[in-house]
Amino acid sequence: HNNTTPAHMRSFLSSVFALAFLFTLMASALASVVQVPKPEDFHAILQQHLNDPCLFVYVIGARDQEGNSWCGDTQRADPLVKTIIHTMPECTIIEAPVQRAEYKHNSAYPYRVDPHLQIVGVPTLIHWTKDGPGQRLTLGEIEAEPLKTLRASVQRK
Repeated sequence: HNNTTPAHMRSFLSSVFALAFLFTLMASALASVVQVPKPEDFHAILQQHLNDPCLFVYVIGARDQEGNSWCGDTQRADPLVKTIIHTMPECTIIEAPVQRAEYKHNSAYPYRVDPHLQIVGVPTLIHWTKDGPGQRLTLGEIEAEPLKTLRASVQRK
């Protein structure tokens, strides 16, 4: 058995697929995507969207002009996250790219030290609630229980 996808990535991808399925139950319109040009702009952009009915923050490895990220995990997660994005009406996705040279090995990177974000790796997808960051999908950190909880809350609505 030769599987080239690391276990942590398989777990992340299966979790993203599960979330995509849950959100397709909710609707079938497009979400809007808002780009954060640089980390200093993040909170101002977030403030503009806090009252949106559905809000996600997606921290990724920055993409080049062809749309390819320097981060292999972002490249593999992007199509799955886009599946989620394209099935969520009235949702806003705040996409916060990080530049490799500024991010790699920099424990003081703004998204790492931000008390609400506390990013430990890219990509990270965070469901933002009225109370701040809610469920997050991060490589190697997702577990089955939060998905069961989310599935139950979606089915109740």
